[in-house]
Amino acid sequence: MPFAGFHFNRIAVYGLVANAAAVPATALWIMPSALMTYLLAPFGLEHWGLVPMVWSIDVVRWIAHTVSSWRGAALMIPSAPLWGLVLVVAGGLWLCLTRGRRRYIGIMAILVGLSAPLSVDPPMILADRQGRYLAVRLERGYTISRTARSFAAKMWLRRVGQDRAPAWPQPGQTGGDGQMRCTATGCRLETAVGPVLISDDPVAIAQHCGEVVLVVSREPLRHRCAARVVDRFDVWRHGAHAIWLGNESVRVKTAHQSRGARPWVETTSRQWPRRQNRSARPAR
Repeated sequence: MPFAGFHFNRIAVYGLVANAAAVPATALWIMPSALMTYLLAPFGLEHWGLVPMVWSIDVVRWIAHTVSSWRGAALMIPSAPLWGLVLVVAGGLWLCLTRGRRRYIGIMAILVGLSAPLSVDPPMILADRQGRYLAVRLERGYTISRTARSFAAKMWLRRVGQDRAPAWPQPGQTGGDGQMRCTATGCRLETAVGPVLISDDPVAIAQHCGEVVLVVSREPLRHRCAARVVDRFDVWRHGAHAIWLGNESVRVKTAHQSRGARPWVETTSRQWPRRQNRSARPAR
């Protein structure tokens, strides 16, 4: 369970129940049928083993579907640093391998490890490399500028333990109890550092460049701006961006910075980034 939660941000609450029912069917029915199939195949009689194997596989599938359909069968959890997993594993080993009262120290280590996700500060803004998707962290979690069907968008939600994303505000609407306001030309996000402009409209960006601390655009920005800028050129050159706004500063981390200079990491795209439609609408 700790390893599944660490790697996949998902815990099967009733996994023990499903295994208790499926493992005997596998050991006592599927495997003997497989052995029978192997022995009968040279004589052209493998169907005598395959048919009961199909029945047993259907039973295991039925168990899996039934247990997974129970309410609360899966629990989404946010990502945790590696030290959290290490503490949980070390605490479990200590609890099992030592004797006496001192073994209960392992429970303390497990509890501290389980609290590791609380130490993670998720980025406030995420931008994918293709310049298609933006995610903004509001009070109810991340909202994504498009339908969360891309691999990147699904990974963003999974990493913070979200099943689904709240709808991106339409023009004239607000999100996060007024934290983000959207118009036909873009969205304005209020943060502790200062306002952030999310827009693909070059005219709106030029008008508000001096009023905000950060401009995020899916289009290339071709003029100077007093605010910090993350545009199509930036994600094209440096990969996906994660942006934190706090402690009176704007901190940006890119995918290339995280991966480092590796021979198999392409630093720039071979093709010039395609320009998207500049029609007057918010970044969606």
